[in-house]
Amino acid sequence: MRMFVKLAAAVAVITGLSIGVGSVPDAGATVHNPALNPIPNPTPNLPVWTATPNTWIDSWLSDEANVDIGSQNVANVQSVLETSTWIGQPLTFVGGGSCGNGGVVCGPAEGSGSIGLGGLVADVYGIHFDNMFLVLLYPSGISNFAIEGLWAGVSNIYAFNVIPLPAGFLLFLSGLAGIGFLGRYKAKRSAPAEA
Repeated sequence: MRMFVKLAAAVAVITGLSIGVGSVPDAGATVHNPALNPIPNPTPNLPVWTATPNTWIDSWLSDEANVDIGSQNVANVQSVLETSTWIGQPLTFVGGGSCGNGGVVCGPAEGSGSIGLGGLVADVYGIHFDNMFLVLLYPSGISNFAIEGLWAGVSNIYAFNVIPLPAGFLLFLSGLAGIGFLGRYKAKRSAPAEA
């Protein structure tokens, strides 16, 4: 039994699995304002903002994006969001970028923006505005995203997908564990009894 527990713990560590979709870690330990993670709405000292759709399951906010995220190029944003202090899982870039590129529309009102992915879907949206960076994680992919009511102009919106672990990998690990237990059982049965 102890070996099974160790194996299950090892699988969880290797795969990054966690119990429950909403248990993705917050960035609170490393951003400059950890009280804002996960983000309530309305957020203290921020206006009431609206994201459409409003069904996100987890959120992160940096109030020092120039420090926490750095360069606003796609590769850099993706590598930062993949770290354990943010989403902590591998991502694939779906679309987006700066205003006017990759389907990103900034405005028409100050503090608003949207992205249409032209039939593609994403479950992670990152929004850069002023020196802030907001990330929203959705339970499944969405193709159109909009946000409004932020107090500063949106400059970039990025769309990513979390890369799921193939189901076959877990099946393989459970089969491997079964073979190990079977081997131990046969070894115990065939061992001569000691007097």
